[in-house]
Amino acid sequence: MVRLDLWLQFFAIEVVLCLTPGPAVFTVIAQGLRHGGRRSLFGNLGITAGNAMYFLLSALGVGAALAARPEVYAVLRWGAIAYLAWTALRMLRSRGGAEVAAAEGRPGALFRQGLVTQLGNPKALVFFVAVLTPFIDPTLPIGSQVAVYALTTFATEMPILAAYGLAAGKAARLAGGASGARLDRIAGGCLLVAAAWLAIRA
Repeated sequence: MVRLDLWLQFFAIEVVLCLTPGPAVFTVIAQGLRHGGRRSLFGNLGITAGNAMYFLLSALGVGAALAARPEVYAVLRWGAIAYLAWTALRMLRSRGGAEVAAAEGRPGALFRQGLVTQLGNPKALVFFVAVLTPFIDPTLPIGSQVAVYALTTFATEMPILAAYGLAAGKAARLAGGASGARLDRIAGGCLLVAAAWLAIRA
């Protein structure tokens, strides 16, 4: 299905990229701090869904066309930045109200936050369109290779992001004396970092 040497190289690059702090990492940390490590898993699923969409687009050749049209992707990227910045500012201005925290901590809201973060991440687009290509052996079925690399990405990224989110949730529990408003500000700061990361990355 895939060449072992190419797969090992891909896996090594994937691990390094997943461990490197970026928008996805800061998003799950923010969710873990404010809503707990377990709930950050919904954001993790949103990020994974974004990756699945990029893999599908890459397999269909649409990803390359999207990457070649920077004006189209700019709209998607700046939409994600605006959404994250707006959410971050709401949290920074929050007074730690339980109702607001409950609303923003719903599974659907956390999933959407993760999905928007990943779809607006130019690193993800470049990775799935450009970086993935050298690991494809044209003498082997393309679809099965893309499927294997997709499963490798999910199996690598999900536990790493889960570890970040769970660690953030544990840190919040250890700081049990911290008010909801303070946790909101810390989490909002993490989301603001994620938005800024997306804004400065080409």
